[in-house]
Amino acid sequence: MLDHLRGLLEEYGYWVLFIGCFLEGEAVVLLSGYLAHQGIMSYWAVVLVAMCGACLGDQFFYYLGRWKGRPLLERKPTWRSATLRIENMMNRHKYLMLLGFRFLWGLRAVVPAAMGVFGIHPIVFLIFNILGAFLWAPAVAGLGFYLGEALQSVLSDMKRVEMLIAAVIVIGALVYWWRNRKKLAETAPPFKPKE
Repeated sequence: MLDHLRGLLEEYGYWVLFIGCFLEGEAVVLLSGYLAHQGIMSYWAVVLVAMCGACLGDQFFYYLGRWKGRPLLERKPTWRSATLRIENMMNRHKYLMLLGFRFLWGLRAVVPAAMGVFGIHPIVFLIFNILGAFLWAPAVAGLGFYLGEALQSVLSDMKRVEMLIAAVIVIGALVYWWRNRKKLAETAPPFKPKE
């Protein structure tokens, strides 16, 4: 899956990032941040495209919830429980939810739609949507960028560790052979050439 997504990002670049952020976003932004670390994409372009895609996608889902949310919830009872949980969180922490719903991975499309259903004012949602995207995009892209750096250093360390492990195994085998060479020669079956 990630290899396929990486191939799409390398081939179509920022369009795939934009569409991914419009729909959900986390995996594609993390991977784009990693590709920015490798020099394949630009970090700041990744942040800007992620912000735009996320804002537009969340506005779309907000208005979808505002226009069609109640009839859809009546037809989909399984969604009602998730919506009730979101409503409870909204009642307790309205502005925190408005600002940070993007960080609730896997719920990015549901929360804006639920906010549309609950009647959050469009201007209030727009302001917090932009502020949230401004925080979310650099954080997730930065995580991918710095995880890429950490991954590269771990992989380079792994090569050294693998060489060390291989050397220990070879030395251990040689020591074992040297200490037990007489015993090994005595227990080995005699060699019988084929006739």
